[in-house]
Amino acid sequence: MAKVSNVRRMVLMMAMLGVGAQAAAGLEITPSGDGKYVFPVAADPGLYAWTQYHWDGGNAVDIEAAPELHPDDREYQDAVSAPVVAVVSGRAHPLDNLRGGISVVLQGDDGRQYYYAHLQRRTIDYPTRVEQGAVLGYIGSTGQWAQYLEPHLHFSIASGHHEGYMWETDIHAAGFLAREFGLDWRHRPHTEYPPDDPRGWPFPEPGIIVADFATTAAQSPTRGALILQPPAPIPVRSGDNQRHHRVPVVTPMSGMTSFSRDTPFGPRIQVVNEKTGHLIVLFGVNTHLNRDGMAVRRGQLLGWIEPDASLRLQYFRYGRLSDYQPLLDSSRDLLE
Repeated sequence: MAKVSNVRRMVLMMAMLGVGAQAAAGLEITPSGDGKYVFPVAADPGLYAWTQYHWDGGNAVDIEAAPELHPDDREYQDAVSAPVVAVVSGRAHPLDNLRGGISVVLQGDDGRQYYYAHLQRRTIDYPTRVEQGAVLGYIGSTGQWAQYLEPHLHFSIASGHHEGYMWETDIHAAGFLAREFGLDWRHRPHTEYPPDDPRGWPFPEPGIIVADFATTAAQSPTRGALILQPPAPIPVRSGDNQRHHRVPVVTPMSGMTSFSRDTPFGPRIQVVNEKTGHLIVLFGVNTHLNRDGMAVRRGQLLGWIEPDASLRLQYFRYGRLSDYQPLLDSSRDLLE
């Protein structure tokens, strides 16, 4: 969770910030130490977490609900639907695109450019002059792949003002948040895992394919997946010492994990092996793991699935969505 250092959170009326009428009264606004900037989300920064660098190694941050929050918590629901605001006064304009979904660019009076992506909706429909603290939109999960993640704000910063869709995000966003607001990023553990290629079922025993890749991809090119019915469950004792029948879900590949708690297909676990270019995504797993950046070995337990549920498996090779069925490693005729 982000740590607030030397920052006092305040619910400010717009007059207290000296901002214009476009900044809504009563928003929970966090100013920088000198008041030059405000935090890009109108909510308690302690509800959020981000890493030092974006998942692709870039300078952007994905500001998401802190891992301690549960999707049923009111704080989580507030965090993933909060307004995003202009960090500085400037000129804002919409920049919707395939990857970023509903997006807004702010060309700040400080000479920098700020990008807000994956919004649920935006309040800017055409180039508009905005004042610091003005609401630009609301956190969401729009975009080609972000639609399958939990809602979050993709936030990046560039030097200068740029037209179009292509510019270099040359300013380290996590460093900006640390420097201006005293907010630390979430530190990932030191992760070591061997090179590995995926193979086999995500269960200890083979299950049944209830929908193949071609069928699901026909519904939408980004939804191509295997829908798997688990094998027979095993009895498990829960915290109340009651016996429940569940099916273990294991990783079919060594790699590094990341998690999303709330997606259209339920909880999401991702295992990536950057050394071999493979990525496995599993939807619908109940897991006790909630920390990104954990190293796992092939066959390691990731969580559980109920016997009457199904598991959705997506497979990417060098960033390309691909059919995992040839890698299931079974002599059975599994497609029924």
